[in-house]
Amino acid sequence: MATHTTTARRLPERRRAVRPQPDVVFFAGALAVFLATRLIGLDRFPIYFFTDEAVQTVAAADFLHHGLRNSLGELLPTYFPNGLSLNLSTSVYLQVVPYAAFGFSIFATRATSVLVALSGTAAVALLLRDVFRARFWWLGALVLSATPAWFLHSRTAFETVLATSLYAWFLYCYLRARGASPRWLYAAVVFAAFGFYAYAATQLVFVATAMAFALSDLSYHRRHAHAAVRALALAAVFAVPYVRFTLQHGGELTYHLHVLDSYWTQQLTLGEKLRQFLHEYWRGLDPAYWYRPDNGVDLVRHRMRGYGNLLMPTLPFVLVGLAVCVARIRSAPHRAVLLATALAPLGGAVVTTMVTRDLIVVVPAALLATLGIERALEPVLRYVRYAPLAIGLIVGFAAVQAGMLADALTKGPTWYRDYGLYGMQYGARQVTAAVRQELARSPGTRVHLSPTWANGTDVVVRFLLPHERRIDLLNVDAFAVQRRHLDDRDLLVMTPDEFHQTVHDAKFAGVRVVRVVFYPDGSPGFYFVRMRYSSRANTIFAADERRRRRLVRERILIDGERVLAVHSRFDIGRVADAFDADPFTLARTLEANPAVIRLTFPRPRTLRAVAVTTAAMHPALRLIVRRGGRRPKSFRFARSGAYATEPTVAISFPRPVRVRTLAIAVRDLDTRGAEHVHIREIRLR
Repeated sequence: MATHTTTARRLPERRRAVRPQPDVVFFAGALAVFLATRLIGLDRFPIYFFTDEAVQTVAAADFLHHGLRNSLGELLPTYFPNGLSLNLSTSVYLQVVPYAAFGFSIFATRATSVLVALSGTAAVALLLRDVFRARFWWLGALVLSATPAWFLHSRTAFETVLATSLYAWFLYCYLRARGASPRWLYAAVVFAAFGFYAYAATQLVFVATAMAFALSDLSYHRRHAHAAVRALALAAVFAVPYVRFTLQHGGELTYHLHVLDSYWTQQLTLGEKLRQFLHEYWRGLDPAYWYRPDNGVDLVRHRMRGYGNLLMPTLPFVLVGLAVCVARIRSAPHRAVLLATALAPLGGAVVTTMVTRDLIVVVPAALLATLGIERALEPVLRYVRYAPLAIGLIVGFAAVQAGMLADALTKGPTWYRDYGLYGMQYGARQVTAAVRQELARSPGTRVHLSPTWANGTDVVVRFLLPHERRIDLLNVDAFAVQRRHLDDRDLLVMTPDEFHQTVHDAKFAGVRVVRVVFYPDGSPGFYFVRMRYSSRANTIFAADERRRRRLVRERILIDGERVLAVHSRFDIGRVADAFDADPFTLARTLEANPAVIRLTFPRPRTLRAVAVTTAAMHPALRLIVRRGGRRPKSFRFARSGAYATEPTVAISFPRPVRVRTLAIAVRDLDTRGAEHVHIREIRLR
């Protein structure tokens, strides 16, 4: 009987023992708020879905379909192609399982990123609990969740979200190593390595932060040398894929900087580059950039109208948190937050400051704000009990995020009215759905979709219309410049500018709009048009061709000398771009194969060789040299063998020649007729 009574008395105690602590409930509530405000209407906001999101899943699909190789045939590659560069890695591997399970799905692609962002948000709160021993540690998750830049981008599949989340875990594990066990260093290395490969813009941030932490805590690492050495060995293992990539694609980093038009690749002095670096670095720290609504720096598709990148009411608390960390700079965790804050903007400083490149800043900002709020609440706790105060904070931050969500879903579509290439790049989901319906209605239709309204439209079409062979990416200019097959089975999808151009083009007749896809503000966004050539088209084409084939005369600088250049017309770049000693600039003929450039020097010039670098093709080079009154001499050379990305053809003269006039003809042997010829560089030696 006594035993039964004792057991009965212990049951309530056991129930109380397993009852979750209030802080755990608050933490779970904070994460629930995050999930709800991200997953609701996930495919509706942001209103765009374009190549920067689609490319992750498309590359994952290719990886699976090509036997765990990228499109270049590399097994388990370090990086995957992203437009003109090789810079996707962790984000592609992350999307492999979601693609295998759900196929091409906007919701699945974005939801995967949401779950990653959830973990990064949790890492900030856990860092405050396990390292700073903060009373309101779970508040860190709410502060970060309510950060507008994090709210917007954590609803996308951009790789910057993945890098930022991994950065939060890197900070957590490193500071756990400082306060608990040096074995946490191994986990810190793992998260830093995956973060390094996640996003090219943040590589410098991860490396610089790791080095700064090592120097800042040098005495600690000396005391735990065995763990530090093992961590370095682990880092070396993770560096192997990058070393392999560098050996295979040695100039890729420089090429990527050229694609981004970084000032580091421009013809500037070192002093000018350093001044530009400091300017961009300061902007990445400038409170006006981070807190001012619609800062005018970021592209509109990366902003929430009326909101700053960071939440304005948190600014005073960030300053308080900053003061707390400065006052306790001898404390390793507080010193680490200061270092993280100082180094986070490095990603944007290398090119230009943008919220995507500097998104990592939201992590130290959330830590500082929470530490500041914690300090501000200390006197309040003398008069208000902890639980009611905590509930009030949760309700308040939840209301802020609910308000953001309501704004985003109801007002977001019309926040910015530029829906085209330089604005929201809106319409991928809407226009491809309409194309699918038109193809179902008329199976014999051929759809020509204009690619001019977004970057990487081909990737988006692959994502949203996989395996659809009745669609190509061709805008109306292709039909206006050169006569093509065009009848009632051809359906052209045009932007408003292209449509108005077509209506007033005498080469076309019977222009008939069969469907319009509207922008969110009610204005026409895409016209679905059927048409035919007019009876005057042939005459107009012939006249246009004669005009385009006329050579252009201009004077350009070559090695400081003004030279008369008579050349084919270019539609991209200028003839001067072929002689600027920069292979990343491009001059493309409008409609000429071969491309012809005739140079007349002000006085005879001695030449030993001429080399021409082109874009990917099999080039042939012909030179005609005039030496004063002598008879002109012709030289020919054609490149054979494997197809090269940037082939170079060169002709060396048997002996140096004095040249007054040099005619250069570059032909693309892979095409016939009047096609584009892409010239990257011509070198006169």
